[in-house]
Amino acid sequence: MKNNEARLAFYSIKENKPLNEIIDNLSSFNNYLINLYNKKYPRKPKNRDVYQRIFIQANHLKNHKSFLKNNLIAAQWTIERVISNIQDFQLNKSLKRLIKDIICDLQPIIKYHDPEHDFTWLLGNTNVHISNFYHNLSYHIFWTGFPSSEDNAVVLSSSAPFLIRQSIEYKIKRVLGIYRLLIDGVDDIRLIEKCFKVIEKNKNYYKIKNFDFDIVNQIYSWTNFYIHAGIRPFPWITENAIDYLNSLFHVHKDKAKLSFSLYGGIEVKQEDLDEIRNNTKQNFRKLCGDKMKIIWIEKPEVRIIK
Repeated sequence: MKNNEARLAFYSIKENKPLNEIIDNLSSFNNYLINLYNKKYPRKPKNRDVYQRIFIQANHLKNHKSFLKNNLIAAQWTIERVISNIQDFQLNKSLKRLIKDIICDLQPIIKYHDPEHDFTWLLGNTNVHISNFYHNLSYHIFWTGFPSSEDNAVVLSSSAPFLIRQSIEYKIKRVLGIYRLLIDGVDDIRLIEKCFKVIEKNKNYYKIKNFDFDIVNQIYSWTNFYIHAGIRPFPWITENAIDYLNSLFHVHKDKAKLSFSLYGGIEVKQEDLDEIRNNTKQNFRKLCGDKMKIIWIEKPEVRIIK
């Protein structure tokens, strides 16, 4: 008898079943994924290894099996957080669409591991948008700051990789305290890749919170393919990128001083600030030459420890 957990989870959403039934079916689907992985792979990889194998284009991998294997784990993580969000937030059209996209996009991965799983009901993938929706969204968010319809909201949700990329670009520059970097008076269009190299040189000065800059860099590179190729990534990979970056954008709450720091993901000692800036300048000069000019921001986006 074929397994049908995917069908039950999908149709509970499509047919607007009661919330408790949706959660039960989605939980059963996730338990199926967990059991499927454990049956096929007795050893579970470290979280870092999973990230390294999902934030990459599958067709560039020498070992396609590794991509499929690790996405089976990453999808489980996302579904667990989706179930939590269903319980915490209203089950709106965007979240319903996200769940259906996850189930549909998992079809080739599940079929690879379990050819008998029932996907005869899946006639077409939901993970597609009409291109006009993107233009319409850009118009409305530019003039009003908000999507104008539920279709706009769904497209906005699927546009998250664009915002992920820009958030990393802003953060990585500002961790170093840089606003612009000019070479012969012209902005350096390859600044971000150089910023990651300089951060690597400065890493002994940084105390970071539950993330690695090399994984952040890999997420940044991952967004490039999907933005420029006009292809939507698996939604659970996007969700895992957002979840991982929460640590980079961590807000620190100081209970003793009753204060918050928006830059709590990275801490530096105040006494090291001048040395960090000098080190940053020297390493950029090695990468860019003597015709380089850095325009600094007033303070880097780090939590300064006195």
